[in-house]
Amino acid sequence: MKYVATIIAVICQVAILAYMAGEREYILRSGTEVQLRVLPIDPRDVMRGDYVRLNYNISNIDRDICKGILAKGNSKASDLPRDTKIYVALEVNDAGIAKAVTASLEQPEDTLFIRGRLNRAYNTRIRLRYGIEAYFMEQEKAKQLELGTLARIDGFRIPLKIKIAIGHNGVAVIKGHKLSPIGVRTRLIQGDRLSAQICLKNTSDNNVAIVDVPNGKSFALLCDRQRNPKYKWVNADTEPPTPAPEDVVVIEPGREHPITINLNDPYWYVIDLSDSDDSATLSPIPLSQIDNPFSARFRFEYRPPPPADLESLPNSDIIFAQEFTTGAFRVDGRID
Repeated sequence: MKYVATIIAVICQVAILAYMAGEREYILRSGTEVQLRVLPIDPRDVMRGDYVRLNYNISNIDRDICKGILAKGNSKASDLPRDTKIYVALEVNDAGIAKAVTASLEQPEDTLFIRGRLNRAYNTRIRLRYGIEAYFMEQEKAKQLELGTLARIDGFRIPLKIKIAIGHNGVAVIKGHKLSPIGVRTRLIQGDRLSAQICLKNTSDNNVAIVDVPNGKSFALLCDRQRNPKYKWVNADTEPPTPAPEDVVVIEPGREHPITINLNDPYWYVIDLSDSDDSATLSPIPLSQIDNPFSARFRFEYRPPPPADLESLPNSDIIFAQEFTTGAFRVDGRID
């Protein structure tokens, strides 16, 4: 009887593995393809082969967009067990890049969604994993994705997007990756005034244009809400300025374009939300006046004009019309 039971157990395990492999192959062939913005954060695991561990733009979900128990302010979220299934509804832009619009314990109807598992619920966000965090590659290619970035060239971080296929049940499978033609490098300039310099480099073989509104206003300031105190950029909820034709800059292959941002300009002020979520009652401050510069982290995010505005600009056919973020920086000058 023990022999028979062992055979049955082995057959069941093989059947489960075969089903999982078949499901993944089916999703690869018939699933909905989208792209996710990611940041590689680890080199390889020599025990398992060459791979890069990925952190997606949907790995951390703001609880402001969560529903039900997961909604911001609901204390029951912290009682949810690890690995609880979470369904994240996605919105896909014209470039095929997906972003999270809602997250819930309930499976959405009539909309594209991805199924994740809960790692942990925090006061302001939830941390999820989707089973696509390990990206296995050929050995030589995997070596390029080392030490937290893909193909870091002369200190420039090359943004990466992962192509995935999503099945009808929300299960996701990696299909491949895509490199940005624009590399980005950031540094802070200390002195009489605090400034940031964002340098863009064309790492492709063709001319690429970007929109550079004066004083870096083609970028947004992102505040890292994973740490306390937390901050909010004063213009987080406002639309970026409409670009003028002269704001379009063509970058030739291998060339660089620096952008300097005066962080003492009130446009870049932030609000400290440590004691209150009511930003209307708080006074904006420059980054240089943050009480704890060692824990406050920020990023810049390039936000191209909407398609309707791009059409009226010169060189619209080569303008890079996708968002990308810089490395994180602290006010004391440290850059990730």
